[in-house]
Amino acid sequence: MKTKAKKYLMGKPSVVFLAGAGVGAIATLLLTSGLGRTTRRRLKHAAGHYGHELGKQAGRVLDKLEATVSQSAHQLEALARGTGKNGGLHLKSEWPTIKNKLQQEYTHLTDEDLTYVAGKDQELVSRLQSKLGKSQVTIVTMLNAL
Repeated sequence: MKTKAKKYLMGKPSVVFLAGAGVGAIATLLLTSGLGRTTRRRLKHAAGHYGHELGKQAGRVLDKLEATVSQSAHQLEALARGTGKNGGLHLKSEWPTIKNKLQQEYTHLTDEDLTYVAGKDQELVSRLQSKLGKSQVTIVTMLNAL
């Protein structure tokens, strides 16, 4: 036993006594013939029941995780399909209109941040990702919606 732990336990005889009493009580319950058998059976049943419940909970969590990953994969595939010549951007309005809307909503964006050059959509998206702290999919979706 390490010195610090030994010193702690020697200074706390009540802790040692309670720990020993607890171990003794559990051993007595499990080893006593009639009561021990009943207790072991109950423990086995409870372990099986809670194990089954835990398995169901884990299954639900995995199903949700799988759905989220699948949805994200579909979004990334959609983005990848659109990253050919125009970076996935399909702007509904003229750039000056979109730029004004962005500057109204995100006042910290500068004219330099919002510089748009045709054919260099990915540069704009990267700058906005950096400034707004949003994912590429979110930025492209946001721009396409304006």
